[in-house]
Amino acid sequence: MRCPLTFLCFPLLCIFLNCQQLQAQNNISEPSLNRFLDWTIKDPVHVLRSVNQKEAGTFLLAGIGIAGISAHDSYSSNMLQAKFRKSRYLTVTNETGTFKYVGPLSAAVFGTSLLTDNYKFQDAAFTSLQSVLYTNFTVNSAKFIFARERPDHYEGPYDFDFFEANATSFPSGHTSTAFALVVPWVVYYPNAFTYSLMALPVSTAIARVSKGRHWMSDVTAGALIGAYWGYKLSKRHLNITHSDNIDVTPFFGNNSGGLSLKVSF
Repeated sequence: MRCPLTFLCFPLLCIFLNCQQLQAQNNISEPSLNRFLDWTIKDPVHVLRSVNQKEAGTFLLAGIGIAGISAHDSYSSNMLQAKFRKSRYLTVTNETGTFKYVGPLSAAVFGTSLLTDNYKFQDAAFTSLQSVLYTNFTVNSAKFIFARERPDHYEGPYDFDFFEANATSFPSGHTSTAFALVVPWVVYYPNAFTYSLMALPVSTAIARVSKGRHWMSDVTAGALIGAYWGYKLSKRHLNITHSDNIDVTPFFGNNSGGLSLKVSF
């Protein structure tokens, strides 16, 4: 199995260099390092309290969409495995959401950011790390609750044991971690470069299905969890107070189904 550490280091190093070249207005004032401790303690409570009727409705629509996608899991799994199972690129991205790589790497990027005077970069690096950690906790809790068997166990897409520690297919941890890592950078620095980095988590999601490790509904749920934490924490840390412009619409076809997701920053 290839280690994706170098693959991950390159885009993150590019982010570092890109952020260091930003204009001086990003460094107008020097905030206290205590903000990181404050965010760590208060963010979970704030996120729970900030869930409003619109956001609850979005969660419901997302759940309906994921349920619809699961109806086509066998078809989508067979299709992606037939087309991409031998892809060398996806062999690498298959592991780029592994927490044992991404966790230490995002921590190292945050540690490196503290050596700079770019406070926006520090905040983005911390938010990315925090998003990865919160996502990992959320996904592992969901895995235990749903206890879905993986595709390579040949039990079919509807084998849910519930509250079982050994069945860990739903949701996809690799996919959620990859999205949690990248989304904060997109929110903090919305430009063509950071948008292009979204190819990494999307490729991770495709790889997990094409390699037979997850169903399409697994990676969809994982992507939404990672993106949610990344976006929600970034919005709070940037003091963005306007209402979320997030539209989630499920759609279904004869042999396919999915979610249409639109996010405006």
